[in-house]
Amino acid sequence: MVSEGKQWATRWGRNPSMSSMEADAYFAMGKSHTVCQDYAGVKGTGVGVRVAVSDGCSSSPDTDFGSRFLVKATLGSPAFSLPTAPFIAALANEGAMAVDLPTSCLDATLLAAHVDAVREDSLDVIAYGDGVIDIEFKNGDRSTYSIEFEKEAPGYPSYFLRPDDMALYLEKYGRRTLTINVTPTDRDPYTNVVESRVTRDEYGYKQRFPWSKVRRVTLCSDGVRSFRRVVTPGVFQSVPLQQVLAEITTIHSTAGSFMVRRMRRFLYDFCPKNGWFHEDDVGVATILNTDK
Repeated sequence: MVSEGKQWATRWGRNPSMSSMEADAYFAMGKSHTVCQDYAGVKGTGVGVRVAVSDGCSSSPDTDFGSRFLVKATLGSPAFSLPTAPFIAALANEGAMAVDLPTSCLDATLLAAHVDAVREDSLDVIAYGDGVIDIEFKNGDRSTYSIEFEKEAPGYPSYFLRPDDMALYLEKYGRRTLTINVTPTDRDPYTNVVESRVTRDEYGYKQRFPWSKVRRVTLCSDGVRSFRRVVTPGVFQSVPLQQVLAEITTIHSTAGSFMVRRMRRFLYDFCPKNGWFHEDDVGVATILNTDK
């Protein structure tokens, strides 16, 4: 049985002072799961748009609910900037407590992107935990930020609610590897790898870009790294991340629910025909700059 979800695409930019943009999100359950613990959503903010993707931890209870609370808290926070991890965790925890769920249900990663097209011409992205940020620029350049953690142990915003867990995580884990694949139009592609250890004060990976120079930003849960292809019966091969992203971001029409259409064609048409499948849940959210 396939579990999937969607957030209907929304169009912004009717204000002459605001750039035109489209945003949409989608999530689907992986082959190895019985419930989808990924969630993704979009929301207009008055100055632009915000998207978020969350991936619940399989070893913590009810994180299919927790990932939703985290996305809803991020999308519903004050409009002018991305909220901090402690703020998001506290707001999401109000929802969890309202339905009598423990704070551990919020053990989930969170990726978010926020466009301010009115005041600052800015695209802010942040990643609490692992995942992928893929950005295509109007000049044709492309940068992919793939974030992974030692022992597959990402840091969750929920640890701010549990100081002992936070201290233990920072002591034993917290080593982050950022792989940046850059595909410029004027020279050969190259890769940078940056290793660091997260701290309480520098908990998330943050970047800002001029929105007027961006054509598309796509956020993905780490499920995009779980795609495999059938080589022969019983023999499988990992599909390179860049190949998966190339399929996910091939958007022919930006009208309506463009990400829903793209992901459904990819997962239920392309993948079966080519022997591809994904073990982990997949969550994806995209903002398109449709200014000419």
